[in-house]
Amino acid sequence: MATTRPIAVAGSDQTATIGVPTTFDGTGSYDPEGFTIDTYSWFLLYSPPGSTATLINDNTPYPSIIPDVVGSYRVFLVVTAGGRESEPDPLKAPQESFVHAQVLTANNGWVIPARGQKDWDSYLYDILTEIDANIPYILPPEVVIEDDNVTRLGSGTEDSGKVPIADGVGNVNWGHVGGGGGFEILTFSLTGSTLIEVGDTLTDPSFTATYQGTVDTASVIDDQGGASLDVSATPNAFTYSGVYTKNAYGATVRWTLDADDGLGGSDSATETKVWTQKVYWGVGAAGGGGEAFIKALANSALATSRSRTFTVTAGATDKIYYAYRSGYGDATFAVGGFVGGFFKVSDTISVTNSFGFTENYTLYESDNVDLGTTTVVVS
Repeated sequence: MATTRPIAVAGSDQTATIGVPTTFDGTGSYDPEGFTIDTYSWFLLYSPPGSTATLINDNTPYPSIIPDVVGSYRVFLVVTAGGRESEPDPLKAPQESFVHAQVLTANNGWVIPARGQKDWDSYLYDILTEIDANIPYILPPEVVIEDDNVTRLGSGTEDSGKVPIADGVGNVNWGHVGGGGGFEILTFSLTGSTLIEVGDTLTDPSFTATYQGTVDTASVIDDQGGASLDVSATPNAFTYSGVYTKNAYGATVRWTLDADDGLGGSDSATETKVWTQKVYWGVGAAGGGGEAFIKALANSALATSRSRTFTVTAGATDKIYYAYRSGYGDATFAVGGFVGGFFKVSDTISVTNSFGFTENYTLYESDNVDLGTTTVVVS
């Protein structure tokens, strides 16, 4: 029985369309101790006011929802593996356990965050949708907008980042919108892959970020006890000082970026590095097996599951092979839309990576030789 919880990974947020099914993918979920994910349980935590949408196939890796109104649908995933379940409390669960289907507003394309994603209530939802329905609006005749600047004709006044604010008696004053004007971290990304091989060392990771609005202050910190780094001077590209080595499959390091615009608007975002193992695939003579054979296959890639689609060319005496860490469980193969065509050689082949970390691997071999150029789907 597992001693640590599996990790539920609900996939990436999706832009959705009313009346069109949106499908989520939970197959990125994993168990740090290598146990196979046994069950998937999806929960619709929040839907926009007036919605009657429900989750379909909520006990499979691929549930779906058919959005029926504008707004964000917040979905939560719990998985089980090795007799334990991932964090079942949404208030305690990590960010990757949640996913959102987001139907944008009709005119401005605004994303309305779900309750629990940001604490917006039904009242604010009504305000935004009503405002959006009445756009375009008419500015006072003496006001023009040019790119990011606003000018009041005849005054010579031009202030970047300021907007015209009517005073109610026919005059227009100038200032920033209260509450930060919708400041948001749009992207926060680790430079390079978010995957790294077990035993490998990550040194001084670099990041990039983009924002809705202008950054006043920004800082980043890891979840390993590192110090907070002030990146206010270079908020779009910066390097965090740290050396990280993990010797367990599924180990992670997470960094959190906090930023604000100095006007009341603030946001935070996270990025995670995951230590994992390689999968291997390629062609070889019939009867292949053992560590040296697996590591000699022509192709390899870091992965967090056994699932993969690849294309190889098998000659007259060649068979197709695929190998992955045994903790992922048994695989299903499909070629040309037909399931089958492969058999398991072994699931106890000991493979040691270049950093000295050893795990059992499962090796599959195609039933036949001389398959030519073949696309294989592994699930």
